[in-house]
Amino acid sequence: MIEFYTTGKNRIIYKAEKFATEISVTAYFFDPSLNKSECQEFEEIEMGLYYLDYDFLLEGVYIGLFSENGATKTFSTFRIIKLAKQADLESCTKIDNELSKRHGDGKWDKKG
Repeated sequence: MIEFYTTGKNRIIYKAEKFATEISVTAYFFDPSLNKSECQEFEEIEMGLYYLDYDFLLEGVYIGLFSENGATKTFSTFRIIKLAKQADLESCTKIDNELSKRHGDGKWDKKG
């Protein structure tokens, strides 16, 4: 199943097989050009849940290959997108003012 993330640092959550605790969870990530990352080490949260804050630098599809105590267990795909820039307040205000000129019937008020 593909997961959506944004460019930059993102928190990845991993559930260990049978919710195992006190194990080593690691991952390699392949970027959209299939360049392999260094080995990434997860931190344990508790009850078999682990996390990693990973910095996705490029837009596109990444592949994550996850291991427990050195044994490969699963993989996942991550679609990385860039968030649109926030609209500035002036643009939003102008749109709101234009919309407020409408009548309840959906027609524009010619006076405004």
